[in-house]
Amino acid sequence: MELLARHIRAKNHFAAVKIPDIISASPEELAFIVVENYIPKDDLPFLSHGSNNNGSSRICGSWVEVLPRLANTSSKEGVFFLSLKALAFAIASNKYPQKVSSLNATTVYSAAICALRRQLAAVSQPFNAELAASIMCLSLAEGMFPGMGPGISTHIKGVGQLMKAHGPNHYQAGLLHKLFVGFRPLLVLDAFRFREPTFLAEKQWASIPFAFSNTSLMQDFLSEVAIMPNYLNAVDQLMANPDDGSADNVTEVCFAFVECIDRLEQWEQMLQREEGAPYEISAGVHAAQAINPGITGHTLWYPSVTTANVCTHLWAIRIVCLKEIDKLRATFSSIVEACIPAKFCSVEYQQNQVLTLSKLICHSMEYLLQDDLKFFGPASTLFPLKVAYDSFRERGRGQEGYIKFSGATIELLEARLQRLTYLLTGDASWTGTPTAPAKPASLDDTVSRRLLRLEKDLENLSRNIPSVRDVLQLHDRFPDLFRPTPPQSVPENLTTQNLASIVLSYASAFPETASRLTSLNDLPVPDAQASAALVQLQPRLDQLARTQDEQARQISELRVRTARVLQRWYEVGLVGSGECWAEWEGRLEDVEREVKREEVVRERRAREI
Repeated sequence: MELLARHIRAKNHFAAVKIPDIISASPEELAFIVVENYIPKDDLPFLSHGSNNNGSSRICGSWVEVLPRLANTSSKEGVFFLSLKALAFAIASNKYPQKVSSLNATTVYSAAICALRRQLAAVSQPFNAELAASIMCLSLAEGMFPGMGPGISTHIKGVGQLMKAHGPNHYQAGLLHKLFVGFRPLLVLDAFRFREPTFLAEKQWASIPFAFSNTSLMQDFLSEVAIMPNYLNAVDQLMANPDDGSADNVTEVCFAFVECIDRLEQWEQMLQREEGAPYEISAGVHAAQAINPGITGHTLWYPSVTTANVCTHLWAIRIVCLKEIDKLRATFSSIVEACIPAKFCSVEYQQNQVLTLSKLICHSMEYLLQDDLKFFGPASTLFPLKVAYDSFRERGRGQEGYIKFSGATIELLEARLQRLTYLLTGDASWTGTPTAPAKPASLDDTVSRRLLRLEKDLENLSRNIPSVRDVLQLHDRFPDLFRPTPPQSVPENLTTQNLASIVLSYASAFPETASRLTSLNDLPVPDAQASAALVQLQPRLDQLARTQDEQARQISELRVRTARVLQRWYEVGLVGSGECWAEWEGRLEDVEREVKREEVVRERRAREI
């Protein structure tokens, strides 16, 4: 945990776990690799490291915060260590293929699968946090291998059956609650993918696991849409036997999709009103030309990755509902057209809505594929991007526009690389185009090798010179002391080229700031009576805080007394018993020697006679 906290505090750091040492890495180091490469950069400071902290997570992927805690208590022969190692190897084989080969990653993954099979086959094996985390690690590792196939779905279905067997009360608090929050999106989206009902649609599974914690925006959204796979399955049954489908069943299913679309539209309005998302930033003239006039040519940006996930999945599920309504209308036209609003009966309306929502999903990919979002960002795009891709493929005519849009997205990625180039070289032309860095003369002159050498030199310096070590400790405790005071005046010797480069480096922040300032006008002002009521509750809250402190003191005292009882039991019951047995054994040995001596004396006397 100290290693993870140090990583979160540092602004500019190098990985404490080196990829060449991953073969012999400890469980704590493997957990660090997973956290560093999976959790988005901006969400790392918000991770809660205590197992009893049931506050809502900013992202569903924050379940990895339990990995360092489990790593502290796991053995290298256990299934959790092998599963964690499989995930770390899968990450390393993708990011550093020259260090960790795919064969090594596959070998470790196979060993973890065998260990998981043995543990599941054990008699009365409980579904504990270590087993749940192991399955989650293997699921993510499976997704990083080429041609993932049905492996991920197998893991998801297996853990779903185990969760269902233990009931919702099992996941109200602690590590299992955090793992439940991480598995829930996978279970719901897997139900959408295979059009199968899920037990998570039951009300008890939406309320009981969150009885002692707040739900995040994504968890509330999942509770809203978890029932829809039931209706997808109902559509499949109606299509398999259209002659057996009654008008009531068709009406009920079709009406459920219409109501779902209405609720999701309300969700979208709520996100725009309260979260200020999504908002647009300029993507350049090429992107604008690639999109139809009815669709904006701007990249969609979000205040947080959670908001981006909710928006993209909301649009994807709206597309699914629109397609299901169109499917029912084509088969049961007389029944469907009589029970739904007229706009849903229009083929043109349905196609335009699907195309619009699909392009909105594509416009969001630039945000979700940021480097700062690590593996969590790309992993969040699988379901909505698949829905959008299928929509474009069914459209047929939209292929050309989609290809143009892909080209515009590549240009945006090139722009990001140009910003990185400017950070490396610090020079740009008068148009703002950064000067390309010089090609390294050898492999040892690459940036990664130079940074590695610099890191080793800094480690040796801090290890051998006490004053440097003291300065680093002072920096960790009081970082404000090392921040330079910003100059009060602007330098007058900057050239036009330097000024243009400075302005262009902040270009992406202008529309974001303008959008945030505009959204301030829509912020509701809380009622004064509500604020006064909250102020009146302050004495009760203080009393509750004192009561909680008293309970914590009593619990601490009980723990001390329990420890003393255990110590007394150990001293009297174990150590005392051992000493007693040792004394008895010594006395028996003395008696045995006396008996043998008497026997020898008797034998000698018998011989003399």
